[in-house]
Amino acid sequence: MKDLKGLHFVTGEKGGVGKSLFAMVLLEYLNNLGIEHKFYDADRSSPDVGLAYGEFYHEFVSSLNKDTTSELDKLNDLVNNHDDVLASNKKDITNIDLEEEEEKEEEELSTKESKTQIYFSEDRRESFRADKLYNDVSDGNLVVVNLPAQVELLVNKWLTNRSILDDSDFPIYYWFVTDGSPESLTLMERSLRQYGDRIEHIIVRNSGLNKSVDDAIIRHSVLESMRSLKTKMVEMPQLILSNPQMQVVKINRLKLSDVTRSGAEIKGLGSLPQIRTKSFLQKCHIQIDKIAVFGEERT
Repeated sequence: MKDLKGLHFVTGEKGGVGKSLFAMVLLEYLNNLGIEHKFYDADRSSPDVGLAYGEFYHEFVSSLNKDTTSELDKLNDLVNNHDDVLASNKKDITNIDLEEEEEKEEEELSTKESKTQIYFSEDRRESFRADKLYNDVSDGNLVVVNLPAQVELLVNKWLTNRSILDDSDFPIYYWFVTDGSPESLTLMERSLRQYGDRIEHIIVRNSGLNKSVDDAIIRHSVLESMRSLKTKMVEMPQLILSNPQMQVVKINRLKLSDVTRSGAEIKGLGSLPQIRTKSFLQKCHIQIDKIAVFGEERT
């Protein structure tokens, strides 16, 4: 049986191309086949997929309401107000090694085993939280991460600064969702050229947003990079749900499988969205089957 250990990023860099929808499709595919996996929604501003599918997300949200002031923050406060500290005869902190304290906190963040949400940040201390992804995959897990738009530079920094691309013993996948727009295809081409065969790109052509996405790819210079790397592709057709119906799914934090099973019983949906969602998932899963990323093609 194929070793399924690996790190799967659902990306696209450009907003509004259908990343979150495809992340839901991919998670439904893994669930249907009974493939064990861990999922993280790295979109801090709109974690809709995490709210529906992420077992770690709720604990992270609740933790935001707690006092999270670190010892390092307290030390920095003391340093910034050292005149007041000395004047009030408080403990002299001039010998405190702040750099040592910072390294200690970074180590605690990187090795902490409690379930937390993953996100990529410019903050040097917060960036260590993403190391949990590496640890999870190294432990033999298949890990899926839904990335927000405009985070590629931070992800690249994490991959290179931690030497993950060069030293890891597991594959890394970019499920790159595109709507065929010039901006999206240019970002995709840049990613292909930057990583080459160190990251396996799988192009997700969102024909539901743009029926001419294939023609757009053929006319764009990205096609040369795709041919050189023998890049795999899948198609994501249109999910025929109205905006109000999609809002019902979002507000109720429904999985797509919830819609296929009980859509007719959910106020604001009905039987037709139930049928359409089931058909949509079947078509998407046939596409994923064909590229055999998770084992042999299923018939």
